[in-house]
Amino acid sequence: MRDESRAATFIRHVIEEWNPYGLLPMCPDNEFDGEIAAIERGLNRCRGEADVVHLVSRVFLSSFSDSKRFLPEKCRDVGSKLYALLKEKNEI
Repeated sequence: MRDESRAATFIRHVIEEWNPYGLLPMCPDNEFDGEIAAIERGLNRCRGEADVVHLVSRVFLSSFSDSKRFLPEKCRDVGSKLYALLKEKNEI
């Protein structure tokens, strides 16, 4: 069992369900740990859904350098889903 915060657990759930690049389940189960941690660290600066969308975009752009795949408009669905879950769970 991972020793992580509630917010990180929710972030992990959404990111792994999104599965960018289709890496899961073939890759190690810690494949997105760095991105999950970076998103969690950035949440304190997010004031709404659009901020979370941009945060997800920035984190994945910096990790994978795929400028087209991780533009904010391409991350809208996952960012919106993440925001909704974190808001529902009182983590944002």
